[in-house]
Amino acid sequence: MGFKISTLFFVLISLFSFSCNRLFNSPYDSATSPELWKPTSMELIVDATNSVKITWEQTDKRIDGFVLINNNYPNSSSFIIAKDQNIFTDNSTFMIQNCGFNFDYSLKAFAGNNESSPTRYYNCLDTLTGGSGTIDPEDTNSSLATISSTSLSSITQTSAQITAEVLYSGGATVSARGVCYSTSQNPTTANSLFNSGSGTGIFTSNITGLTPNTTYYIRAFANNSAGTAYGNEVNFKTMQLPNTTCNVTATTTGTNFTMQTIQQSYFNQSDAYTITMYSSVYSFGQAATSALYDGNVYVYSFGNWLLFTNNARTFTLPNSIPSSNCYNIRITKGSDLYVSPTFIIVP
Repeated sequence: MGFKISTLFFVLISLFSFSCNRLFNSPYDSATSPELWKPTSMELIVDATNSVKITWEQTDKRIDGFVLINNNYPNSSSFIIAKDQNIFTDNSTFMIQNCGFNFDYSLKAFAGNNESSPTRYYNCLDTLTGGSGTIDPEDTNSSLATISSTSLSSITQTSAQITAEVLYSGGATVSARGVCYSTSQNPTTANSLFNSGSGTGIFTSNITGLTPNTTYYIRAFANNSAGTAYGNEVNFKTMQLPNTTCNVTATTTGTNFTMQTIQQSYFNQSDAYTITMYSSVYSFGQAATSALYDGNVYVYSFGNWLLFTNNARTFTLPNSIPSSNCYNIRITKGSDLYVSPTFIIVP
């Protein structure tokens, strides 16, 4: 009887010892790290017939197969691949990004109900006619950043304010963020863009230099090591140039000089505006007063006794004034008054 108890005790101790020293290395064991048995060395090759082939290596053969996901089409079905394969041909239509043809895949091995960590391939090729690329190790566990909806405000004839938010970095550093815009749909960073720093969080971009009465399409973007993520597309139309009837009663009385001005459709606040007081006989010297009017309403003084070098003077148009097509500059010299043609100023 004592012998049987001792034997049983030995068996229990052995089982306990084995359990304590158990190695979690089987893909079928949910306690095994999914990093230990994931695919490696993922590459993409485009052959001369434009067939896109994805290749990889799998060290641990104790699996049931692979799951390949085309991240360009997250709502489409995954590809289930047999465990003894290490090459797959994808005949999908590939997205053209600013960098060229965009390839973005995630590959996982599976064993029973368990899945390994993903191995990711992300690369852009200039052409679909041949070429290959290998994954950057930094991109293995990263994904594109996530951007919130884009909102618009403060739309003028030549500017607009855009607010967006980088909600999630994608597991990698967001190196740049901002907005891209175009007069065509689906703008990318290859079009006009405005950078607004880096990292996650809310940001605001103030776009200037737009064309009046024009429709623009705009998307927020965020760059990380996995690529460029874009927010939803919004569009807006810049305001029309002001076109009111101007009532300017002041007229030029001076006869010794002819006022020559810049001819263009509109000016922005802070733009330069050059006036030349032309004469083939006289040097203009100093102006007693130089001021900006909106119609007949005084708006701003450029200063008194300003020198016109070689009969010319460049003025900086003031900020924080309303849009108008009735602006004019009036210059006095002695008893003479010189009035410029009306011109448009917008923010």
